[in-house]
Amino acid sequence: MTRPPRHRRRPRIVVPAAVGLTLLGGCRSEPPPPPAPDASPAAPAAETPALTPPPAGTPTAPELAARIAAARALPERADGWVDLGRAWIRTARLAQREDLYRRADAAAAEALKRRPGHPQALHIRALVHRVGHRFAEVRRIAETLTAADPKDTAAWGLLADAALALGDMPAAEAAIDRMLQQRPALPAFSRAAWLRWLHGDIDGALQMWGEALRASGRTDPEPRAFVLSEIGHLHWHRARLDDAEAAYRAALKTLPEHAGALFGLGRVQLARGDAAGAAQTFAASNTARLSEQTAEWRALALRAAGQTAEADALDAKLAAAGAFDDPRSIALYLAHRAIEPQTAVEKARADFEQRQGVYAHDALGFALLRAGDLDAAARHLEAATAHGTPDATLMAHRGLLEKARGRDAEARKWLDRAWTLNRHAHPRLMAEVAAARGAAPAKDRP
Repeated sequence: MTRPPRHRRRPRIVVPAAVGLTLLGGCRSEPPPPPAPDASPAAPAAETPALTPPPAGTPTAPELAARIAAARALPERADGWVDLGRAWIRTARLAQREDLYRRADAAAAEALKRRPGHPQALHIRALVHRVGHRFAEVRRIAETLTAADPKDTAAWGLLADAALALGDMPAAEAAIDRMLQQRPALPAFSRAAWLRWLHGDIDGALQMWGEALRASGRTDPEPRAFVLSEIGHLHWHRARLDDAEAAYRAALKTLPEHAGALFGLGRVQLARGDAAGAAQTFAASNTARLSEQTAEWRALALRAAGQTAEADALDAKLAAAGAFDDPRSIALYLAHRAIEPQTAVEKARADFEQRQGVYAHDALGFALLRAGDLDAAARHLEAATAHGTPDATLMAHRGLLEKARGRDAEARKWLDRAWTLNRHAHPRLMAEVAAARGAAPAKDRP
């Protein structure tokens, strides 16, 4: 068997094998103890939201009905609750509804009441925590699982996710290496692709996404649509609009309401000047899955299409943040508009408490820049750009910081990089970049 391509950039980040399991847990020299058993009696089955009937039109309704019936019939069987939890995970993925993950968590809780430390129930709980951005909890569970079974490839994937979100690149690389060695499949390739991207290797990331696409099956459309949309995002970041559109449309052919592919297609349409079409596509994406980022881009498209009243209403909703719950996206939205700087900092700090990776540093750094705290902003934006991640928004934020610090030569370097890489990266931000770069030839203006 041919060994799969490695994910790491060169020079290699080496993690000694002896500390591979402890990097995410500080200086702990032993694996963490398993969670303490819940001494409370098992709750009656009728009290758990895991038994709530699925929403109308749910594609997995027959499977859920069977799993719910089995859990009701044999409520003391822990594995039955695990099967139900897995069914809710699949449903949440296909429906693109994060609220349904809570039902999966409720099923896992029932399993853990009956068999404390049940590995598959812990897996479900970690997946729910990952969706909720509770990465310290994901890490704790993943460390428990890998310590109990070093061959648990899925647990190494959870550990990689937590490490990436928490900014621990060496630990993430070590976990992804284990995945590639034990089971070179879509979960390992997709994480390897993301790590390569963060390290600035777009070609290597595309290679890994290609491996992931070849490893994706035809029976479950969601993973394949996800991979195709991620390939589209990589092309978008290099302003290769034709390649990006082709990948997004392939994803939508696989799963017609895939929110990520619709969002990406909307950005391509807006970059080509079809603001009205982009606004409709963003609306479809937000119908499939509510997202602050998508709503922000829809407001931009509406304004570009001359639909000012609708854009104003959506901007007011975003600024109030009442209908949204992702603090990072709200922080960036406020910072891009240069409004409510203190609120932006508060939201970004709330996000940074949960995640300390590249994009968490970027959001907090840019919010601090807007608030006028240049020293603190510099610490975070320097961390955000330290790995060479090829994202024009990161470069633009860094360039605007350097300009505010009066470091014009450094500012020009970062602003030029952002403009050259993808002048479509964000309409409002890139207009500011163009102004900061000085008078540009007409053909280069956004």
